[in-house]
Formats: sequence, structure tokens, C-alpha cells
Amino acid sequence: MNNHMELVNGLRVITRFYDTQRRAVCRKLSISQMEFDILVFLHNNPGRDTARDIVALRGLPKSNVSQAVEVLMGKGLLARSQDAEDRRRVHLSLTEAAEQLMPQLLEAQQTFWEQAFRDFSAQDAECFAALYGRIVKNLSEKGGNGNE
Repeated sequence: MNNHMELVNGLRVITRFYDTQRRAVCRKLSISQMEFDILVFLHNNPGRDTARDIVALRGLPKSNVSQAVEVLMGKGLLARSQDAEDRRRVHLSLTEAAEQLMPQLLEAQQTFWEQAFRDFSAQDAECFAALYGRIVKNLSEKGGNGNE
């Protein structure tokens, strides 16, 4: 890539395409994109089930996560339980109603992945993942976690 702006613009294309996939299912299910992210995160990350985990691992703003968790609870899509050992720690879990939505949410993610990697060999995908991981690590070390 001889132009750094190509990289920046490429990242925007990726983000826009993923957002388009999410937006369509969010409209259909009457949920926000933040709510989508939280539901999919909890489904895809067993054992990482606190709002703090979501904030730390997804780089989402704490206030937005807290607000979306409350909305999801109000919609009957999330349940809360206190940790048996640390009462300050609150675990989140998907309700049966949320589990019924998961195929549609995961289909949006799958469509994104299939389109993004449609002509990649397994070796290409591994190479991309390794290089991308290095970029993320480099930027994270500089405080670029998007969580400020």
C-alpha cells in the first residue's frame, strides 16, 4: 500500500459493510446496534459475561454499554445475577427470548465474514489475522483502545 489513506479508507469500507449488515437485522428486530453487539458478544464469549468484560474486550464506551444493558433487560433479552464470591460483580446472561434471536444476529455476522474473505485461501486468512493482530497490538499499546 503506497498510500496510508488507502489503509484508512479500507478500514472505513470494512466498518461500513459490517454496519450495513447489523443495521438491517437491528431494524428488523427493533434493537440498536449497541444492543446487537452486546447480545452477540455474550453469545460468542462464554465466561466473559459482565459489562466490564464487554467494555474491555469490545472497546465500547462504559456509559453506552450500561444504558444498552438496561434496555435489553427491559426488553426481556438479558438477565442479571450477582457473583457468589464477589457481590459487586454482576453477571449477564441471555434469556430464552434472546437465544431465539441469535440465528438472525449471527447470520448478519456470517454474511460479513463470507463476503470479506470470499476469495481468501486458509493461508491468506491466517496471514491477514496475524498482520491485523499486530496492528491492533501496536495501536493498543499507544492507548488507542477507543475507550476514552
